[in-house]
Amino acid sequence: FRASTVVPLIPIEFHSQIKYASTFSVHVGFRLDENPNRWMVAWTTTPWTLPSNLALIVYPDLEYVVAKDKTTGVEYIVLECKAQERESRDCCEEVKGSVFVGKTYQPLFPYFAHLKEVRKAFRVLSGTFITTDQGTGVVHQAPYFGEAAFQCCLEHGVISKYMKPICPVDETGKYTSEVADYVGVFVKDADKAIMKRLKESGHLVREGEFHDDYPFCWQSDTPLIY
Repeated sequence: FRASTVVPLIPIEFHSQIKYASTFSVHVGFRLDENPNRWMVAWTTTPWTLPSNLALIVYPDLEYVVAKDKTTGVEYIVLECKAQERESRDCCEEVKGSVFVGKTYQPLFPYFAHLKEVRKAFRVLSGTFITTDQGTGVVHQAPYFGEAAFQCCLEHGVISKYMKPICPVDETGKYTSEVADYVGVFVKDADKAIMKRLKESGHLVREGEFHDDYPFCWQSDTPLIY
């Protein structure tokens, strides 16, 4: 939708103005409950969706590695083909993605942590739409900010059609009171603050910039929220 004018868009408007733009790129570590020293590493270009994370997805038949950081001893889980990008890590285990399916992890933020008990939230799910050209092979899921994430979380029982949507963003693109630390902040403006918090908590594995096509409002020339 177009936050600047509080107006939802039809599909033809959504694709009417695509611009090559720069966004933040972050690799975030999610600690597994069974072994807090072992982190699933997910990549996203929308840090503002991380407070709404409810699940992670891996490709069950692809090869993943557990790579230990030579300095900290922390074990990072990524696709085997991505582990070669970091010389500072030693590969200590190679397994199929299916090994991680069903495992639970610690929420990054407390806002929706209660759903771990009442729903099947904060678990690693199986998905076959993951690609190997970008990212880590671990996909962060905020189900109300993406059609594929919504469908996958619905199918796995993380959410239901009858529950209150986990969508803490109002019609102006600002966080609601459900995300108390950023209430009233426009989501795109919260990226830096969220990254800073993740860095302080130790969950920010890597940060940078990502350049890609992004939809903009054809009237106000502002980035769309979807």
